[in-house]
Amino acid sequence: MNTLVPFPFHLQLRDHFKQRERTWKWFSEQQVKEEQAQSHRTALLKNTYRLDPETFAKPYALAQQAVKALNIDAEVTLYQEQNTAQLNAGISIIGKEAHIVLSGRLMDLLTEKELLALLGHELAHYLFYNLDGGEHEVTTRVAYAIANDERSEDVHVETARLYSLYVELFCDRGAFQAAQDAEAVLSCLVKLHTGLAQVNTASFIQQAEEVINADNSGSEGPTHPENYLRCLALHYWNTNANDTQEKIERMVRGPLDVNNLDIFRQKELQQLTHDLLQVAVKPQWIYSTAMTALCRSYFPDLKRSPNAFVTDAMREQVKAASDGTRNYLCYVLLDVARCDGEQEEVPLGHVLELVELLELRTEFEAILRKELKLGARELKLLKERAMAGLAKMKDVGEESLQAD
Repeated sequence: MNTLVPFPFHLQLRDHFKQRERTWKWFSEQQVKEEQAQSHRTALLKNTYRLDPETFAKPYALAQQAVKALNIDAEVTLYQEQNTAQLNAGISIIGKEAHIVLSGRLMDLLTEKELLALLGHELAHYLFYNLDGGEHEVTTRVAYAIANDERSEDVHVETARLYSLYVELFCDRGAFQAAQDAEAVLSCLVKLHTGLAQVNTASFIQQAEEVINADNSGSEGPTHPENYLRCLALHYWNTNANDTQEKIERMVRGPLDVNNLDIFRQKELQQLTHDLLQVAVKPQWIYSTAMTALCRSYFPDLKRSPNAFVTDAMREQVKAASDGTRNYLCYVLLDVARCDGEQEEVPLGHVLELVELLELRTEFEAILRKELKLGARELKLLKERAMAGLAKMKDVGEESLQAD
């Protein structure tokens, strides 16, 4: 049976926050006060119908089955939400209490196995919060507190969003662990989002793969991945758990996107920019006073390095990046090409060679034409002058941009 463990993103974010010892300590010591817990219980009673275990013996038996399968100690209470037809379910966790609220006609629509999967998903939230001594519950509160702070940057909001998406995928795996039936989990998800009484999960998996093949830009869901992503992620994990992590990561996060960075990808893009600049200013002749100032405007500690090369890893990283990121890198290189007027077009020739190595020529030339307002003929002449100037510079020796 596949092991139910947090996603690497969960562990990475937990470790990141634990390095902020004062923040981690403060959130770890915060406890829900009894008056807050009682207020939440009362709010539940005001807006739901509490299902009593005698009348609704089967749902409670399924809940206990899920509790046992997940090896948790949750005390489950079930509710039916009032005045809504929307199909949904949610859980509120207060200590060992697991309050699960069902919405819409779920108990009529779902089979017993599907209802077991649904309850397993909700109770997997309880499991997640209690893993590793409750560290993931603390991580959740830290991530959301930072994201909801008006002073926070977009990267913090995106980090919390991704964290939530991965929690839902974890809980989908919990649904499988409870039901031990991937078909039941998938059909539950499809029914929940369509309201249909009969569904063909194999057909929906095929549909989901068509979407991924046409558009693998990542999830746009605010808290939950799109249903086709959830079903496909569970299908991949269930059929080949040892070879799916990178595939699921690409499906959820999409390519490296300058317009949609979390705190870890922000560092990744910063490093890529740093490495690219080091390659761009590798020749001794290009490292003028103006170029030094440009580099320091990006990275105050950046230094020219004779060991900077366009590596296969860099090339693959650029190739896999989003269109926006590729354009951003082109603008960085345009800065290099244009920052020192005294060197005329020679730096441009150097940059043209670099974009060729990185397979960025099309994007770079489009940006060059746009920013310099050049026609096709003018661009051609500019490139010829730049390459001629670079050829003269190479006559006196220039370091290779590629590693052997």
